[in-house]
Amino acid sequence: MPYTITLTNGTFLTTIADATVDNTTSLTLLGRNFAGYGGYVAEDLVHMLENATNTSPPANPLVGQLYYNSNTLAMQVWNGSAWVNVGLPPAGTDIDIVNAGLILENDACPANQRKWRISVSNSVPYVGMLVFQALNDDLSVKATVMALDGVNDLILGQATYS
Repeated sequence: MPYTITLTNGTFLTTIADATVDNTTSLTLLGRNFAGYGGYVAEDLVHMLENATNTSPPANPLVGQLYYNSNTLAMQVWNGSAWVNVGLPPAGTDIDIVNAGLILENDACPANQRKWRISVSNSVPYVGMLVFQALNDDLSVKATVMALDGVNDLILGQATYS
């Protein structure tokens, strides 16, 4: 008797006939009474555990499927038409960073000159101010370059206009 496979949302995916292999997805789906099924099942479980880690994405992905791109060292998700990085918001949306700062880094710059942080400060004398800080490679603050308080505007730094 064939298996009918549906997605989590109830949408029909495929039917797998007895003793056959189905490659509708990037996993190997097996029909009832398939000889030697154990190796296929174990391999599928390992592939899911490692999030299909490879230099190229898996074939036949499903919407929401994860893949770890070992070239770019980024977790990606299939959105139905493309692999997109996980953790980055879609273009045109706001970014919320709570109780932290946004760290910008350029590895091409010299040591201790490659990292910057933009954050709302918790440190005196800049509590509650938007600060721009130059960082050392160990993320310690090298210098607070600019602080904005939203009331008196520029508190520290120099603004230049062209």
